[in-house]
Amino acid sequence: MLIHLLVLFSLIFSSSTKLQPANSNPDFTGTWNARIVADPNAPIQQLKISYDDPKLEIIRSLVERTSREWKTTGSRNFVFYTDGRGEINVKNGLPTKSVTKWKGQNVSFSSSSKSKEDGITINTYESKKWTISEDGQSLVEITETKVSLDQGYMSPPKPTKLIYARSSSPLPK
Repeated sequence: MLIHLLVLFSLIFSSSTKLQPANSNPDFTGTWNARIVADPNAPIQQLKISYDDPKLEIIRSLVERTSREWKTTGSRNFVFYTDGRGEINVKNGLPTKSVTKWKGQNVSFSSSSKSKEDGITINTYESKKWTISEDGQSLVEITETKVSLDQGYMSPPKPTKLIYARSSSPLPK
């Protein structure tokens, strides 16, 4: 009887160790495409992501249809570190400080930048959250932005939500 219990226990334990650990992070590496508008000829926002813990490299591009092909325009490169150490990237021509962390199975990006226009200081705060679907084929990006001026806060716009599909093939013809 004891041998049967030991065999049963070893089978249960060995099969459970093949499962993905509860604390492992989702795999964001790859190319992801999001249509900004439902039109098949509309531009596509594209993310090319490379992740080697804790370094997260992202190339954000806009892919537009020309008369004969899809063409990548406006690429921007970013480097983040998911261990929370912080980083500085250039966004919209401004150095932007950010902190990137895992929060459960999500990646959270918090950034801030400061600029001056016509003598008014403009502070911009942005947070992004990435969530990947259980099947690993969709990436949801939710962005919230807040802006403050010397005179006070501006009404924040509603959060934006983009749903990217993992790309395993070239863009449609």
